[in-house]
Amino acid sequence: MVAVGDIMLGRGVRRTGVPDATELVAPDLLGRLDGDIVTGNLECLIGFRGTPNPASHSHFQGDPEMARPLLELFDVVSVANNHFGDFGDDAVDETLDWLDKIGVRHVGIGNSAEAAADPAIFHIAERKIAIFGATTVGNLPANSRYVMATPGRDLYRRVEDLSGKGYRCILHLHAGGGDVCHPAPSIRRLMSEVRQAGFSLVFGHHPHVAQGVDKAASGVVFFSLGDFVFDKLEDGRDQALALTIAMGATVSEDKIEVDIVQRGGDLRLSLLSGSSKEIALRRFHDLSREISSGASDTLYLEWRGSKWKRFLQSIRADWKAGGLGAVAAKVQRIDARKLTDLLFRR
Repeated sequence: MVAVGDIMLGRGVRRTGVPDATELVAPDLLGRLDGDIVTGNLECLIGFRGTPNPASHSHFQGDPEMARPLLELFDVVSVANNHFGDFGDDAVDETLDWLDKIGVRHVGIGNSAEAAADPAIFHIAERKIAIFGATTVGNLPANSRYVMATPGRDLYRRVEDLSGKGYRCILHLHAGGGDVCHPAPSIRRLMSEVRQAGFSLVFGHHPHVAQGVDKAASGVVFFSLGDFVFDKLEDGRDQALALTIAMGATVSEDKIEVDIVQRGGDLRLSLLSGSSKEIALRRFHDLSREISSGASDTLYLEWRGSKWKRFLQSIRADWKAGGLGAVAAKVQRIDARKLTDLLFRR
């Protein structure tokens, strides 16, 4: 299995003008996108339909002809994230139909909470694998006929059922704060929860930068794989993780190779090697140790400062992006989990 993080083919990536998105990927990296299962998080719509969602700060939509050669390399993508609702339901319809047409399965969205929790099922070399997608930061309009999967009852019931039938359950989880290499304490708790629910592999994304990994007998959690294809380079966003996983019968038998993807000023991607890779991997291992020891909580809180100040900054950004409608949409997305974190936790 090969796993990468956020794939965004709109905005600056679309403006590169390359007719084929694989032209942005160095041959050695392109060759890595070859496994029994290749998966990632598709953080944009594909096509031309739809109307910009005022609740979105940025609107991402890729060109089908440009996107097709790259996305055809993927077997399944998660679409549960904070940009798949950027252009409303018509654009979602168009993108899901297009993915079906090119043979790429999609998880994390559906016409009901139950349907959104449906996984992509694979049977490979006597291994039974179920891949799910979920998010805590979905941006579908309030009147959408779609639902994005979230961590909770519907998702955990499916995992319990499939785990009992011998499936290895894997989750793409789009959650966490942006542009920070340490997960929030609330995200550490959430990742522990989904692992306890039965996910033996978790691929996190949304922070835009690479974060560490936490390994336990029950499962392995990569907190953030970072931006695979994107148009931003600052604050560490120019590096991401690419995972190659030889799956065993149990978590302890899995063999996971971590590669570092470097994005240049022209948005082209390459694999780090030699001393550059060694330095990046040392940083990754340091981040992982900080997660395992709990030191990442303190480092995150030092970075964040006052949670109320940060929350008000977020509200102001919503107001600037879409006025009262965008602020109202944010308030509607504050569920019990987020409210508890805001009121009672650090």
